Amino acid sequence: GSGAVTEEGVRAAAGLSRAGDVDAVVRSALDGRLHEAREKMIELTKVYGMSESDFLKYAAGAAYKEAGDALADVLQIMAKYDYRILAGSNPEIQLSAMLAELGAAKR
Repeated sequence: GSGAVTEEGVRAAAGLSRAGDVDAVVRSALDGRLHEAREKMIELTKVYGMSESDFLKYAAGAAYKEAGDALADVLQIMAKYDYRILAGSNPEIQLSAMLAELGAAKR
């Protein structure tokens, strides 16, 4: 746009400037705040253009910070939905279902 290439501009164009927001989505889901988690996930993927693959990659990283003793279960849940998306299932439905399952995993 302005002719100047900056690190922040590249990060924004690549969807990396919102990667930290995925931590909040995972935290909200694990705390049972599913509506909040889903709304933020939709914002990241639809408004900011983060790919579902990147969302899952960042979510797996967030799991190490947020899941505590439930880490193995949380990562298995994420892997299941990653596979389903790669197999051609609707990404929004699958990510929403993943967030719901994460909400049940930590209880």
